[in-house]
Order: sequence, then structure tokens, then C-alpha cells
Amino acid sequence: MNQDRKGEARGEFRPTLQGCVSQDLRLARAMEDCYVESMQAFLTHEYRATVLERTVCEAKEQFEALASAERSHLRLIGELILELGGNPCVRASFRIVPIELNANGIPTERALCQTLCEAIAQERRKIDRYQMLMGHTQDRVVRSVLDFLASGSHRFLEKLISLECSMS
Repeated sequence: MNQDRKGEARGEFRPTLQGCVSQDLRLARAMEDCYVESMQAFLTHEYRATVLERTVCEAKEQFEALASAERSHLRLIGELILELGGNPCVRASFRIVPIELNANGIPTERALCQTLCEAIAQERRKIDRYQMLMGHTQDRVVRSVLDFLASGSHRFLEKLISLECSMS
């Protein structure tokens, strides 16, 4: 992977996949679901962080971190799709399930637990999808990107489970 000079100027490592991946339109099309799911996750985590803004709970910071990581994953998945010969155009509509709020505009405890359960299920689905796609390619770079995405989702899954357990 090559390093993007713009990221280097900000002191962050931002690899680029340009010229590092063999074209595979079949895999690019399979990755479109990952792209849509990543976009849905980003939007959902942003929404959750916004709703939890009025609370003083660890979940707010966790959803902010998830949204930030998901934005990076979205960009990486999009770049991978382009390099594989596809087009990361979103052909789906999004629906975010609203979080139940009390009279003060703060999420109820039940709603917060439900939100964590949904986020945990979402991370598990993403891990499963990345692992499934790894089985469909022998390209080392593609496999390492998918492994990176799965590992990131796994780290957040562990944090969400820990947060869920602390609320029980």
C-alpha cells in the first residue's frame, strides 16, 4: 500500500490502494454491500451520538468513536471498490431506527440497552461479511484490508459488549 501525502501532512497514516490491487469486478460488486452497510453504520452512529449528547454516559463517546472509525472504513471500502474496478455508488435508502426519549429528551435506559444491542448485532454482521469476502479472494492486499476492517469491527464489538455488561 502507498501512503497518501495529504494524510502524512496531518501526521496520520492514510494508505492508498492505487495500483496495489488486481481488478476483480465480481469482488467489487460483492463489496458494495459492505459499502452500503458502512454508510448505514456511520449515519446510525452519528445519530446515536447526537441523541446521547445530552447524557453523561460512556455510550456517547463510544458512538462518536464508532462514527469516526466508520467514516474511515467507508473511505477505505470505497477506494478498494474503485481499485477492484467497481463504483462505490450507493443504491439504497437508509432508515435509522429512532431512539426512545423521555420527557426531558434523554434516552430511556431501555432504549439505551436496545441501542447497544443493535450496535453489537451490526458489528457482528460486518465482521461476518468481511470474513466471508476474505474467502473469495487470494489477493494479499485485499485480504489485508478486509482483515483490517474486521479487526476494527471486532475491537468495537468488544467495547460495546463491555459497555452493555456495565449497564446491566
